[in-house]
Amino acid sequence: MQSVDQPSTPGAVTMSWNVSCRRSLGLVLCALTLAGALPDVRGIGVSGVVFLDANANGTRDADEGGVAEVPVTDGLHFAVTGTDGHYRLDAAVDAELQPGLGPVVTVVFPNRTWPTTAWFQRVDADTDLERLDFGLRADAQSLPFVFVHGTDPHVPRGGRPLFEQFRAEMGALAGSARFCVLTGDLVNLADSYELPAARADYELFHELTRGFPVPLFCTSGNHEPAGVRAATKQDPTHPDYGYGLYRRIVGPLRWSFNYAGYHLVGIDFNTARDGTWSWGVPPSAATWLERDLALLPDNTPVLLFVHWPAGDPQLTKTLETTPVRAIFSGHSHAEGTLQFAGRGGWQSGSLSQTSAGDRKPGYRLVLAGPEGMETFYKATGVPHAITLDRPRSGQAVAAKAEIRGGFYDAGEEIARLNIRVGEVAADVPFLRTPICSRFSADLDLSGEEEGFRRFHLTLRSHDGTEWTETLCFLLLSGRPAEFTAEGNAELVVDACGVDVEAALLVNGAEVGVLPPTELRGDGPFRAPVKDADTVRIPLSRSSLARLNTAEIRPGTGAAGKRDTVCVLDVRLAYGGKDWRDLRRAHGPWHPRTSSDTTTCYIDLLPE
Repeated sequence: MQSVDQPSTPGAVTMSWNVSCRRSLGLVLCALTLAGALPDVRGIGVSGVVFLDANANGTRDADEGGVAEVPVTDGLHFAVTGTDGHYRLDAAVDAELQPGLGPVVTVVFPNRTWPTTAWFQRVDADTDLERLDFGLRADAQSLPFVFVHGTDPHVPRGGRPLFEQFRAEMGALAGSARFCVLTGDLVNLADSYELPAARADYELFHELTRGFPVPLFCTSGNHEPAGVRAATKQDPTHPDYGYGLYRRIVGPLRWSFNYAGYHLVGIDFNTARDGTWSWGVPPSAATWLERDLALLPDNTPVLLFVHWPAGDPQLTKTLETTPVRAIFSGHSHAEGTLQFAGRGGWQSGSLSQTSAGDRKPGYRLVLAGPEGMETFYKATGVPHAITLDRPRSGQAVAAKAEIRGGFYDAGEEIARLNIRVGEVAADVPFLRTPICSRFSADLDLSGEEEGFRRFHLTLRSHDGTEWTETLCFLLLSGRPAEFTAEGNAELVVDACGVDVEAALLVNGAEVGVLPPTELRGDGPFRAPVKDADTVRIPLSRSSLARLNTAEIRPGTGAAGKRDTVCVLDVRLAYGGKDWRDLRRAHGPWHPRTSSDTTTCYIDLLPE
């Protein structure tokens, strides 16, 4: 699909039909804007026409008629065009989320059309309130189609070159991917920054996405509202504060459109009450979503894009009763599937920094078809990226190992895939799809020694060029390795929040306890744990194996309730080094809080 003349990055196009403060309301808004931020404005009457732009020149010519029954929205309310394509809307804003900001009006463009003008327009001091027009052209759309979901770029956290590489790859996909959606945390930590620093990150995001090679749609994440959680209180009347920068540089908080029979909708992820901001889908977004979905014909498949599907309880109720086929989200920086309110979907990792060891920063390719969707997570900057769906980081591999995944091969260069673990190697057949090549294999690893082992996946092209991806997994084959410890060791555990004595076991034998402590830490969600108690348990060389289990079994209090223990680190100090479970991240940014038994596998000779 050709890229259309619309703001690839919201804010990149100025509407040619705006006039400067021509009407009385416009004059008032203009004067107020010159004095400072736009005041809290509700119920500004706007009108216009949605027209079929037959020659796609972005202007309504005399012979171009209107398009009927097209919704237009301000993110709170909807108007629907009449038979002549005209609409009128009392445009408003959520006064808690956007005090001092004017509305943003968007068109919900129908199936088999695409905008030739901007698909949203900001209502500002110079807006012609009677000519908020939207042009649409006919667009050939069919199933299946491909789009890209990315999330959490946190510009510039991953470094400018990483996002530029992502942009380059979107350019290579411009002939096949119809559009791209980014679900929040577009900029690094604007909510915690003072306004000048937040503005710098937003301006960089604007620079990096201006003229994006495929149509780009964005939703806000928890870090988008500028300055609302800064250590130094920021001026809430400043035009950059809160969603001011987002509105000016990115666009609307909520939007929807239709493509090839699917309805795609994006909502925001911050709640504000009495000037205090918190994470979660706000009530106004949940209400707007319900109104948006109520306009759809029965059984329309819906794709929801949101930073994380949690917040106002109405969101859950709406999703439980509507045909949402999939939810696309981010927030956790982990790639995988999700379930919420009875609906399935995908988390798509992060474009900047992932939290799972087997996933690099990347994005998701989605193939939407008449019966469902197929997806592939591709690492940015890896020409023939290999993604294993099974096993995943944190999963143990049994003697009979099921290997399943895909690799990227847009040019169909790859002729052979080989998987090797130790002495076991196999050529694996694969099946090409429009977004990746799929493969699966069952490997007999019963003859291989237990421990953390390297899995080598090698792609070979028709001309003999090879690409190898090496991943480390815990193999539990049932065949212990021969091992004689060269000295004694220590089990070292850093923990806090222990109310009831917890048992410590190594290789099934109890070796000591975690005593109670008053240390609570700051919790795993908002900030790292600042302090912890360290317990050291000596271990004799005879108690050690190559692959060791270290277990923490929380105690039970007098009321019969199992204690919850916060564990920062579990390690074996042996041979002058610290050895850990390679599947787990450790330290104050990665506390593990659990009332169940925590088991770590610690290999003293990992491959």
